[in-house]
Amino acid sequence: MLSGAGQVLCAASPKAGAWFLLAFALFSPEAALGAVLGLVVATVMARGLGWNELLLGQGLFGYNAAMLGLAWAAFFPPPSPGFLLVLPAAAVATWLHGRLLPPFARRELPVLGVPFVLVVWGVGLLCVALGVGQLAPIIPPAIAGPGAGWTTPALRAAAASFAVTSLPGAAAAAIGLWCVSRAALGVALAGLTLGLGTALLLGGVEGVLWIGGYAYTALPVAVGTAGVFFPLNARMLALAAVLSVVGVVGWVGLVWALAPIGLFPVTAVAHALVLGLLVAAKSRALSAALGIRPRPLSEATLPEGLAEVEATGPLPEAEITELVRLIRRSSSIVVLSGAGMSTESGIPDYRSQTGFWYDANAEALTHSRFLESGFSRRLHWRLHRRFSRALGRAQPNAGHRLLVDLEREGKLLGVITQNVDGLHQAAGLPEARVVELHGSVTEAVCLRCEERLPSESVRPRGWWQPPVCPRCGGALKVDSVSFGEDLDPSRLALAAWWSRSADLMLILGTSLQVAPASNLPEMARERGMPLAIVNRTETRLDPWAALVVRGSAARVLEEVRRHLMSAPVPRVIRPMTRLDFLHLCRVVDSWWSDQVRYLLHPLYLEHFPQTCFVCEEAGDVAGFLVGFISQGRPEEGYVHLVGTAPASRGQGIGRALYEHFFEVVRSRGCVKVLAITVPHNEGSLAFHRQMGFRFREEGGAWSGTVPLVPDYAGPGVHCVIMERKL
Repeated sequence: MLSGAGQVLCAASPKAGAWFLLAFALFSPEAALGAVLGLVVATVMARGLGWNELLLGQGLFGYNAAMLGLAWAAFFPPPSPGFLLVLPAAAVATWLHGRLLPPFARRELPVLGVPFVLVVWGVGLLCVALGVGQLAPIIPPAIAGPGAGWTTPALRAAAASFAVTSLPGAAAAAIGLWCVSRAALGVALAGLTLGLGTALLLGGVEGVLWIGGYAYTALPVAVGTAGVFFPLNARMLALAAVLSVVGVVGWVGLVWALAPIGLFPVTAVAHALVLGLLVAAKSRALSAALGIRPRPLSEATLPEGLAEVEATGPLPEAEITELVRLIRRSSSIVVLSGAGMSTESGIPDYRSQTGFWYDANAEALTHSRFLESGFSRRLHWRLHRRFSRALGRAQPNAGHRLLVDLEREGKLLGVITQNVDGLHQAAGLPEARVVELHGSVTEAVCLRCEERLPSESVRPRGWWQPPVCPRCGGALKVDSVSFGEDLDPSRLALAAWWSRSADLMLILGTSLQVAPASNLPEMARERGMPLAIVNRTETRLDPWAALVVRGSAARVLEEVRRHLMSAPVPRVIRPMTRLDFLHLCRVVDSWWSDQVRYLLHPLYLEHFPQTCFVCEEAGDVAGFLVGFISQGRPEEGYVHLVGTAPASRGQGIGRALYEHFFEVVRSRGCVKVLAITVPHNEGSLAFHRQMGFRFREEGGAWSGTVPLVPDYAGPGVHCVIMERKL
C-alpha cells in the first residue's frame, strides 16, 4: 500500500510512500484520509481478484485510487456525505486500471492516470446532470478568467500562505523523493519551478498557488519525460522543460475551458503529454528526428523505483554490438532462458522478496508431501490459481519476440527454458523448438493414470478439496516440477543434445544456480561453443563466457532486435577479436575443404593483435588476414594466413585486406611484405601476381615456372616465397 502512495510521485518505494502520506497530511488531513481510503480499496480489490503480484508489489494499482482520494477531499470535503463516495469511486478506478492494463501493455504504454481522470470527469458530469453540484467551484470565482490576481499584494499573500500551509508538506515530499532518487528530485524541482513561473506569467496568482494546480502538470511531465519513461540525459531534460511549460499553459487553458460545464482538468494534460510523447516515440521516423527513445515499459516500473532504473544506466553499446555480430554469424543457436525473461513480462520470480514462492511454505510444496498430504495438494492448487491469474495478464516481451525472429530465419536450434509460463510459445515459437525443463502450468496430469488435461479446465471439488482426475479419481497435479521431483528424462536428453550441437549458446535471464539446467552451458563450453550471457547479476560462468552483457534480458534484446532489423552495415575491416578467432576456428576448414585449422594459432592474436584483421559484411566475417612484423627484420611484414568465405569470393575482399595490411605495416616502418604459399595453389599464385608480388628464386628448385624454396616449412615441404615492395 505504501508503494502505491509512492507512485503518486513516480517513486515505487514504501519509504517514499510513507513520506508522501506525511506530506499529504501536512497539506490537508482530509486529503491524506482520502488517499489512504483509496489505497486500501485498491489493495484489497487487486489482491481479491488475484491481479499481477509483481505490479501489486510496485503499487501500480494504488496510484489511481490514491490520486482519486486526494482529489475527492477537495471535491467533497468531509463531513460532506459525498466524501464517503471515495470508496466506490476508488473501486471503479482500480477496476478500470485492470481493464486498461493489457491493451496498453501490448503497445508498451503505461496506463498512468487515465482511470483517475475518467472517474473524476464521469462523477463531475453526473453531479451536473443530477443538479447536486459541480467540481468547478473549487476554483475561486476571482481567478476563473485570464489575468486575474496578478498584483503585488496577491503575490505577497500567496507567498505567505505557501510558507505557512504548504512548505512543511513540500519538504516531506522532497525527502521522500530524495530517498529514492536525487536525480528525480532535481528534475521534479526544475519542473515545478518552470511550472510556477509559467503560471505566474499567465496570471491567476491566487488560484494557481492556492490550488497548486500547476504542480499537477509540471511535476509528472518533468519526471515522466526525463528519468522514468525516457533516459535522463541533456536532450530529455530540455524536452521536459519545454513540455512542463506547454503543459501548464494547457492546464490553465483547460481550467478556463471546463469551468462553464462544471469540470476540473486534474491531471489530464500531464498524462496526455506523456502518453502522446510515448506514442510519438514509437514512430521510427519521429523518434529519429527528435533523437528520443523510450525505455522498455518493464524498466519504467521496477519494484525498486527510480533508484534501480538509474542504477541500470545506459546500455553497454560495445557489448550489444558484439552480441549482434555473434548472432549474425551463427547458424545454429541454442538458448537457455530463466526467470529473468518472465519477470520482464510481469511474471513473479522465485528468489527475490517480491517473488512468487517467497511467502509460501516450501516444505509443504515438495513432491513427497504432495503425494502424502491433502494440505499440500490444496496449497499447490491455491498457489497455481494465484500464479495463473498473474500469467493471464502477462505478455511476451522483446526477448521472446527476438527468438521468434531467429527461428523464422532458420538460426534457432531450440530454446531450453526453466520457466513454466508458456510465454515462448505464446510469442510464436513452435512447440518443437521449446524444451520446458521444469514443465508447464498450462497442463495438469493425473498421478495414477497419467491422463493429461488443460489446467484451466480443472476445478476444485469444494472449498477444502483439491481436484481429482475425472477419469480415475486419482490426484491431479499441475505439470510443473515440484521441489524434489525428478525432471522428465526425455526433455533433459533433448536439452543436452541441443547444448552439444549448436554453434552459439545464449544464456538469458538466469543466475545459473539451479541444476541440471546450470550444467548445460558446461556441456556447450566443452564442445568449444561460445557462451553469451545476458543477465542483471553475475553468474558463475561469467569468467568463461565469450561475452557478458549486464542488464535486463528484455531491454538488451530489444536493442539487439533493433540492430538486427536495421539496414545492413557496410563492409568494414577491423582488428580481429577473440570472438572472431573462435568463430574462424569453427569454420575455416570448411572454407578450404581442407585441414588448415592448425595454422590459425592463438599466439598470433595474442602477440600481433595490431596486424590481424577481419573483413565484416552485414555483421558476418567475410574474410580475415593474420600477419605480423618480423622481429628479426623489422623492415619486413609477413602475411601468415589469409582467407575469404566461399560466399564472399570474387568481391575484392582479399585485395582489401592486403591493402589494409600494407597501410598498417608501412606506417610502422616496413618497406616490404612477404607472403608464403604452396606450388599447387594456383589461385593464390595468380592472386599475388595481381597484387604486385614477385617470386623469390632461392635454392634453384622449380615447380614448372614457379621458383621454390626447398624445405622452407620443414624437411620435404617446399614453399613459394613472394615479395612486394611497399
